[in-house]
Amino acid sequence: MVLVLIGVVGVWWALGGMRAADDPVTLAQAEARAQVLSERFEAALINHRDPRPLLPDIEQLAADRPDLADAHRLLGQMHSVQGRKQEAYNAFARALTLSENNAELQVLAGAGAEELGHWQDAERHYAAARTLKPDDAEVWVRLANVAIKQGHIDEARGILTEAIERDHALYEAHGLMATVQTTDGDEEAALASLERAYNLLLPKGGKDLQKVALRLADLLRSRGEPVVAEKVLRLPEPEDYFTPEIMAAHADALDAAGLADVAGQYYQQWSVREPANPLPAAEAVHWYLRGGDLNQARAMLVVLRRIDARHPRIPQFERDLRESARPE
Repeated sequence: MVLVLIGVVGVWWALGGMRAADDPVTLAQAEARAQVLSERFEAALINHRDPRPLLPDIEQLAADRPDLADAHRLLGQMHSVQGRKQEAYNAFARALTLSENNAELQVLAGAGAEELGHWQDAERHYAAARTLKPDDAEVWVRLANVAIKQGHIDEARGILTEAIERDHALYEAHGLMATVQTTDGDEEAALASLERAYNLLLPKGGKDLQKVALRLADLLRSRGEPVVAEKVLRLPEPEDYFTPEIMAAHADALDAAGLADVAGQYYQQWSVREPANPLPAAEAVHWYLRGGDLNQARAMLVVLRRIDARHPRIPQFERDLRESARPE
């Protein structure tokens, strides 16, 4: 209990809890407060909590020590979380006037400029960060992305080549390189780059894997390879696979391969996992109908009615079933 109280008092002291209202805050005290607030801000984001309760303390820190770059950095990060793009960039820019040779601040300011669509400002900040941290491949990738946004494809290609040499396992570099290669009309090279990004992301899962899988599958389908596209989209983790966009692209790939009824089976699996969700049940009916499996279409229509008896697609499904059941 004593140790716990000591810890609580330590945090309170760092945040200025024992300071008289008219006592100036020393630089050491301000830095300690900034460290605590930074840790609490990061912990809130990691644990999916709202960091906004920290705002009064951050604003007070900036008021007490307007010469502290970390105070303005924290303000910028808080504004960014709140979607206040211009205020975020202004705070990062203010922080940079106090600590210009700070690579982290340059990256934050670059990201803030990107949010505003100010590509030249973003390029300037990322270029500064690259000079400060030339071995950080992620900074090179950010710089390449801004070059692509401005249509500087040759420049982006060179930057990405350097980034991949520094870190071959950086999937973002391969994904952007595929964008450059597609612009060049080099479909084979783009396919290879997307495959590298896909394979790097596959063990990790998540949104980035979904985005790359969709890009790779789209390219494969355009090349007349729907079966391969279908395999790419059959992501191993259910939370990645059973999502509207991935499932829709997977069903389209199966349909292009002449396997519409199999798409119905996968939607039925999703419906079993989420029995209160009408979307997979409705899609299962649609794809079973398209694949000619009327018995399974009827069975899934019963499921759909049980979930939502007023679902807007039910009347059309009923008409389609009647039409399909008529003898020719």
